[in-house]
Amino acid sequence: MAEAHIPCSIQGRAKTVSSFVKKALTNVYEDVWEETTDKAGVRVIFEHAGDLERGLKIAQGLFPDSTLEDERFEEGFEQRLSYPKIHLQVRILDSELSPDRMSCEIQLRTAAQDLWSRMSHALLYKPLATSSPVVRRSLYRLLALVELYDAEVERAMTDMTSNPAFEESQLLHSAEALYHEFVASDYRLDLSQEVIPVLLQVIDTPILAYIETLEEFSKNNRAKLAEFFRDYGPESASGLSGQNVLATQPECIIIFELISRKPEALRARWEENILPEDWLSEISGSWGVHL
Repeated sequence: MAEAHIPCSIQGRAKTVSSFVKKALTNVYEDVWEETTDKAGVRVIFEHAGDLERGLKIAQGLFPDSTLEDERFEEGFEQRLSYPKIHLQVRILDSELSPDRMSCEIQLRTAAQDLWSRMSHALLYKPLATSSPVVRRSLYRLLALVELYDAEVERAMTDMTSNPAFEESQLLHSAEALYHEFVASDYRLDLSQEVIPVLLQVIDTPILAYIETLEEFSKNNRAKLAEFFRDYGPESASGLSGQNVLATQPECIIIFELISRKPEALRARWEENILPEDWLSEISGSWGVHL
């Protein structure tokens, strides 16, 4: 999930003996051990439904022999007091732990669904007394709000990510985080907004994949970047004089990365967009390359 830049939290647990015994006594099984699929359980909680869909594909790719239980399209499900469960039943062979395949249930849900699930579990399943109509009605109303919340978050995310400015914002945010590892100074946002769209024209991979490339470049060139910002950054004599304006900007790290792989393409796009030639020549020269 981290490699795919999907924000989520992951929790795992082994079913307690008492919980297993209670489940065995309250249900009918032919083989209670084999049919209890959540003896080991992992819960993956996503910020919104779009990330859940992407996460489900990743999980299925990791465990191609898994069995999917997806209640979202089951007939009559809307009449139940529950959100639609998405579970992957996984069997893993680990000869160091057991000669047999071990089962694990992977549950995938949104943060809103998780909040409702935890509250409903406390109100419906924990009490010894049967829940009252008031409690059940409250949970139905909350469940409707959960569905509305997830739908509106997904609508907003779809609109936001379809905006061309979204990629610019993501790229600048990543460059800024790397920049502030070396520099404790602000920068000119208007200048970044002028340069970043041009740099995006040179980048030929999906933005999330490129961010990984940029992070790896910064990691591999950490000593050189530290020296660069010491000599040309905003607190240096050069930076205080106003020379080499891009040296005091986070996007200079993107420029250095592109110089290392695609200098001709960078120069071509720079000229096509009529950005000042001295900006590029000064920043590239201070990196030891002349464009």
